[in-house]
Amino acid sequence: MSSISNQQNQNINESAQKDMLKKESISVKRDNVVKLSLTYGQKAEIPIEKGVIWYEDIRPFQDRLIEAVIPDGVTTINDHAFRDCHRLTNVEIPDSVKKIGMCAFWNCSNLANVRIPDGVTKIGEFTFSGCRSLTYAKLPKSVQIIDNNAFWSCTSLRRVDIPDSVEEIGNQAFEHCKSLKRIVIPYSVERICSYYIFYGCESLREIWLPITLKGAIRGYKVNYYRKKHYEEVVNRVKENEAMDESILKKRREINQLESQIGSNERYNEYFESDCLK
Repeated sequence: MSSISNQQNQNINESAQKDMLKKESISVKRDNVVKLSLTYGQKAEIPIEKGVIWYEDIRPFQDRLIEAVIPDGVTTINDHAFRDCHRLTNVEIPDSVKKIGMCAFWNCSNLANVRIPDGVTKIGEFTFSGCRSLTYAKLPKSVQIIDNNAFWSCTSLRRVDIPDSVEEIGNQAFEHCKSLKRIVIPYSVERICSYYIFYGCESLREIWLPITLKGAIRGYKVNYYRKKHYEEVVNRVKENEAMDESILKKRREINQLESQIGSNERYNEYFESDCLK
């Protein structure tokens, strides 16, 4: 009797497992799947329900995640979703995403490339805070609000393109962006929530602000413009930025050349000393 009972239980368990596998396979086909590239060449896929990526989805891969490809159909990257993914270097975000929550990429210190899709209306609190490898942020024309601390401590950020759809910039939005040199605040901005949104931006030497916001920023020399000169100001700043990039490129080439010369000199010194033995 016991052997028959055990066989029946085994058949029941196998049947339950098959049913579970069927449900899982159906779920993967029905829902969107985020493709992850991990350390040591490993891969992973995460099925996403109702178009939302949650922190709980990404957390198991937090310490190993290098790249994430988000599929079309996902509409929301929820609060804290990719928080503390220190190894993450690149995220592909589709045009279907309309909301990126607060702290979504907080402290992703190696994130160098991210494209914010058109349709996102708000850069939330601390969204890209601590992304110390991010060098360029181009915001789409759908963005209306840059919230508090949105780019706080993005220490490598050299350029930010703010569209003329933005109406409000929050407290400390660009604080401690130490590499930022120039920025144009568009005429569409009606409110800057703090005098010190650029506090700690030690390289910042050119700020352009619409005349309607005179006195809104303190601690820096500010250039003011009228709405009719907006395009002219933007083009001038772009030319200066291009010149900066050209100079930076030449410096890199010189440093590389000096490094090669130094290596050759050290090799020659070693070779000569070896020959004298």
